[in-house]
Amino acid sequence: MAEITTAQKIKDKLSINTPDGDDVIDGLITGAIAHIRNIVTRGLDESGTHTEYFDEGPVYLNQTPVTSITTIRYWDGTEYITETDTTLWRLLSTGKLAYSFLEGLDALEVEYVGGGQEEVLRELIERIVIRQYRKLEHEGEKSTSFEASTTSWHEVLLDSDWDILDNYRVCL
Repeated sequence: MAEITTAQKIKDKLSINTPDGDDVIDGLITGAIAHIRNIVTRGLDESGTHTEYFDEGPVYLNQTPVTSITTIRYWDGTEYITETDTTLWRLLSTGKLAYSFLEGLDALEVEYVGGGQEEVLRELIERIVIRQYRKLEHEGEKSTSFEASTTSWHEVLLDSDWDILDNYRVCL
């Protein structure tokens, strides 16, 4: 993801017209981005068609959210065969693939379109930075340096934020 957000974008949303809080907002942006990337653990800016191989289930595709499944092929011992029985797999609402493995299946190839949802993450990061800035402001700490304030990002994230993030995580 290129530049996700800036202090000016946050200040515009907070209707701040002075340089007040720039250092704190910059620090909050840096902390929020680092925390979200730690949770997500995947290349969300890689939008497009992807091919992945699996030798056992469950199948968790790396570039979520998944937009569509292009092809599913299984290895029959000599070549990959396109799976035509669509009752054996389904795309879950979370963008993960549920696939009933056939007995004796050696490998599964999945080609799909997914990833590239940086706009969703940018909006989430901006929301949590604004939420934390308002909290610091309420506590009278917005003018202190960022290093002087401690932010526990897990406490800043709401259930609705986790619902969004769950679409980008690998669940093992």
